[in-house]
Parts: sequence; C-alpha cells; structure tokens
Amino acid sequence: MSLRFHRSTSVPSQPGFASIPLSWEKLRDLSQLTLCEWEPSTWVKVFNPPTAFSFDEALLLCQTSENHWLAWIPDHGEVVLHTDEFCHLVES
Repeated sequence: MSLRFHRSTSVPSQPGFASIPLSWEKLRDLSQLTLCEWEPSTWVKVFNPPTAFSFDEALLLCQTSENHWLAWIPDHGEVVLHTDEFCHLVES
C-alpha cells in the first residue's frame, strides 16, 4: 500500500480568485509591478538580510540613485539596497 501526498504551496481557491503560489520571488515580482514611490522613514521587508543574525526589516533613510536606497537594519547598521531587494511590509 502506498500513500501519496500532494502538498500545495498555493492559496486555496476562492470564488473570483486564482490560486497563487506563495514565494519570496513572487512577492518581489509583485512589488516591482506596483508603481510606488518609496519614501524616507518607511519600514520595508528585506528579502535577503545581510547576515543570518540581522533583522529582515529595514528603515529607508534616503535614496542614493534611481534604484538604490540607503537603509538602516537593526543589529547590522547602514546598507545600500536595490529596490528589488525589498518590498512594503504587510501588516498581519
């Protein structure tokens, strides 16, 4: 006898909604599709924190170029992030 499991990594289907796979890559892609202007003093979610011990959230300090921001990560310090390395924080 063989048991087969299928583990779904998508959101359960709801009327009017398509099933969307959940992953950081998808969240990053979705964040790039929005035409948002980043602002200083905004907390963001960092996709790949600089160290395993640093936070995965950062405070945007100032824009250094079209696609780069100087940010502060707690327990790490200042870092320059490309706009595809972070997205808006989602409140739970």
